[in-house]
Amino acid sequence: MESNPDLSPPGEVPEEGSDEEYDLFRKEVLAEQGNKLIGDVVILWRPRFQTIVAFYGLVAIAGILVLLFGSYQRKERATGILLPKQGLTTVSSEVSGSIVELMVKEGDWVEEGQPLLTISRESFLRNNKGRLREQETELQGRIAQLEAQRNQLKKKSQLETEELFNQIHDHDQSRTQVEQILLSKQRQKAEADKTFEAARRLYQQKVISRSEYESHLATVTGIDEAIAEETRRKFSFIHASREKKLQLEKLKESFASQLSKLDEEDTEIRIRLIDINSEESMVVKAFSPGYVSGLIVHSGQTVQSGQVLFTLVPGNADLEVHLFVSSQAAPFIRNGQDVWLQMEAFPPAKYGTFRAKVQTVSRVPIHPKDLSNMTLEEPRFLVKAELIGKAETILKKVDQSAAFLLEADILLGRRRLIDWIMDPFYRARGWHGMD
Repeated sequence: MESNPDLSPPGEVPEEGSDEEYDLFRKEVLAEQGNKLIGDVVILWRPRFQTIVAFYGLVAIAGILVLLFGSYQRKERATGILLPKQGLTTVSSEVSGSIVELMVKEGDWVEEGQPLLTISRESFLRNNKGRLREQETELQGRIAQLEAQRNQLKKKSQLETEELFNQIHDHDQSRTQVEQILLSKQRQKAEADKTFEAARRLYQQKVISRSEYESHLATVTGIDEAIAEETRRKFSFIHASREKKLQLEKLKESFASQLSKLDEEDTEIRIRLIDINSEESMVVKAFSPGYVSGLIVHSGQTVQSGQVLFTLVPGNADLEVHLFVSSQAAPFIRNGQDVWLQMEAFPPAKYGTFRAKVQTVSRVPIHPKDLSNMTLEEPRFLVKAELIGKAETILKKVDQSAAFLLEADILLGRRRLIDWIMDPFYRARGWHGMD
């Protein structure tokens, strides 16, 4: 056995200062101990390329899943107004003239039949006498034209109606004749069936020839074909009669609509004639009780016939919310749905939002010119909502002499994120209903 020169025999101690004293420790350990003076050495871990790719891949997958399955709550911001359920009464001038006495002011309570203002026509008639006479002559001429058009329309309606009645009568009469022929053919068919059945038995018994049998069969077949043809004619007359009756109904509706328009124009012209020939002064009275609101006239002001002077708001009335929503949002609003209101008169920071419940949604849009208390840029659908909760308590305590403008948040359901991103593409392709 070879001895290890680096190890001392058992029991022997290396002499002090000899090289054998340091052979007990590896040189690397001694060097490491010496490096402790300059601090610990930290080996930084650098992520591998595969780890980075895996991380960003997971992020991309998560993003795709969010786009495909994620959704958000759609919301419509609508403007509106708070009004009494009984509606507002608009006070208009029935004649043209100057206001000589205004007996009410903004916020006053008036009773039904109470005088509100006096309109004088003296100076108006004096300054516009010649022009009014020209207008009267022109209006009288237009009334004569309308009367001629009305008579012509009635005559045309009578002629076309009589023609359609005659056509309907002819079709019904032809149908009656065909029904009589059908009854006769059906009786012939019954007799022919009996004769054919007897001939069939005789032919089976070889009493008659095949040609005789086929002759009876041809008779029955001919009657069946005649019955089918007459039945077809019968239904054709029925269909033609129904078509003519529908034309008659449409004709009546068309003529009634045209006459209605002529009558409306005639009524408007006669009202203008009354305005021209009315008395020198007129007192405007309240048609119903209420608070004076939106007073936009003053004493001495000249007003025109039909001009709105102010509005009467009923007192102690139940309030109703009128919201005007876009055509894109209206189909998604349902009766009983909650809406949240913010009013200019009640800052949200102090009063918060008010809750209301949808009662009805109009089926057709309202044109901006049909609204007197709101200004809209485009036709909108009317949504009526009822106040609930704290809104009823707070608003019943305030002065109802004026209508409150408001804004509302209406939830329209959830929409997928992918549909929101692709919406411009859908619109460009003319696709709808992606919500």
